[in-house]
Amino acid sequence: MAKSVRSSRFNLKTPYESTGEILFFNTLTGAFSAVDVETSDRIEALLANPDRSAEDPELVDYLLQQGFLVEDAVNVIATD
Repeated sequence: MAKSVRSSRFNLKTPYESTGEILFFNTLTGAFSAVDVETSDRIEALLANPDRSAEDPELVDYLLQQGFLVEDAVNVIATD
């Protein structure tokens, strides 16, 4: 069964023009990822529609570990 997850409200994304990569940053966890455009598209699809998490479980696990996605039951405001 897929985890019930949502996108973190602390995510930022920006292009890095000198390399063509897309930079993702989570201001709560400090997580930072530089990815190619194809991976960025996969991440954006999951962040926009977390209900599709079963389609890409390895990426979902990574995004959960980094804090870009959070489990629905987690209250990120209450965490230190």
